[in-house]
Amino acid sequence: MTHIDSNLIESKPFKVVLDLGNGAQAVTAPNFCKKLNCEVVLVNEQVDGKFPGRGSEPTPQNLSVLSKAVLENKADFGIAFDGDGDRSIFCDDLGNILTGDKSALILINHILKKNPNSWLLLV
Repeated sequence: MTHIDSNLIESKPFKVVLDLGNGAQAVTAPNFCKKLNCEVVLVNEQVDGKFPGRGSEPTPQNLSVLSKAVLENKADFGIAFDGDGDRSIFCDDLGNILTGDKSALILINHILKKNPNSWLLLV
């Protein structure tokens, strides 16, 4: 968490759409975002192991509802989680789904700008 400036996040009025995929993150992600002063819009927020809202994997093919919700709510971005909450995929403010490799490149770019001599191991 040393790379996250929570004060900066809290100072901006971010609006985020969370597609919780009817999974485990429905319990924690909304509260985490609200503690960071984000306005939160929820999609598939009811925990249900049958995953009725979409498949449990957050793939670009099953995230059209997230993309639409980001656009309709004029959100800054969206996040979709897999069923057990250990993976996520992002959506930009234009409704474009960012695949995992694109998200990783954005994160790597951020880390290297802050710490140019960092070593990164990608597996």
